[in-house]
Amino acid sequence: MAAVIFLLAIGIAILFFYYLPLTPSSLIGHIVRALSYLILSSLSSLIFQTLLWVFADNQQKSVIDLIELSDHKSYKTIRLQWFILSLKNETEDEKRVESAKALGNIGDIRAVEPLIIALKDKSSKVRKAVANALGTIGDTSALEPLLLLSIKDSDSDVREVVAKALEKIDPNWSKSKAVQKVFPQIISFLKDKTFIVREESAKALGIIGDIRAVEPLIIALKDKSSKVRKAISWSPITDKLIFSAGELGYLDIYTISLDGSNLKRLTNIDGNDYECKFSSNGAKIVFTSYRNGNQDIYIMNYDGSNQTQLTKSTNYESHPLFCPN
Repeated sequence: MAAVIFLLAIGIAILFFYYLPLTPSSLIGHIVRALSYLILSSLSSLIFQTLLWVFADNQQKSVIDLIELSDHKSYKTIRLQWFILSLKNETEDEKRVESAKALGNIGDIRAVEPLIIALKDKSSKVRKAVANALGTIGDTSALEPLLLLSIKDSDSDVREVVAKALEKIDPNWSKSKAVQKVFPQIISFLKDKTFIVREESAKALGIIGDIRAVEPLIIALKDKSSKVRKAISWSPITDKLIFSAGELGYLDIYTISLDGSNLKRLTNIDGNDYECKFSSNGAKIVFTSYRNGNQDIYIMNYDGSNQTQLTKSTNYESHPLFCPN
């Protein structure tokens, strides 16, 4: 008898939950919320999750509102699973975007794998939201797929969000084990049929600063795309390639002739020196440095002399370029 009464109560709660709008401005809505919560709180997580599946199409917002009423561990898990499930909604981009944002705010590491899968979403809006969520969660397992996306994605806005996510997860991501795993792939991207991929791979190799990239970059200077050639830090006046490298310790800036000779180290100070670019006449080099405990912009002569700090704010300055004019 008790079981029958219990099931009847559940049925009544479900009917109210399904047919009545649960809006904060409605007194009835508040009452139904409270009754539904009291009854559903006695259900196991498995039964509650089944209810979520049943009412997924028509009552998503109401279900989410109800879940957020509880701080119980099992309900937090259900809430997490609900947003992961919504992340797979193939028909509505906005629902996937909102789900990705919610998963980032929740910050549960169990969301990382589904989010990584969602990096392949057809919608650039979703990919941006997913990349931002992964950056917020901060799990290093996302570094590898994010790095590849930062090169392969055709949308510049997505690549920008991914770059910020990489910095959030690990400010020193360019020296991480994840980079070493995908380094051969990044080199291979220099031969990709799409010039954007070749351009972004050249930029990434410049930031990573691995000396193994020097020879492939020299070859890439013959690329038919001017954008790819421009992405490689090279002086047409001195026929020198400039790059940052540091297999042990900090990144330093080097130049090398295009035939592989005359390797010269230009910086040798504690703190990473990277993102280096020649001026149009080859006389000056602008670069980013962390030598004073803050990321600032510096300039020096082509031979490494007269290294001068240009920015001195507490903000992080990066990606310096010379203006053509």
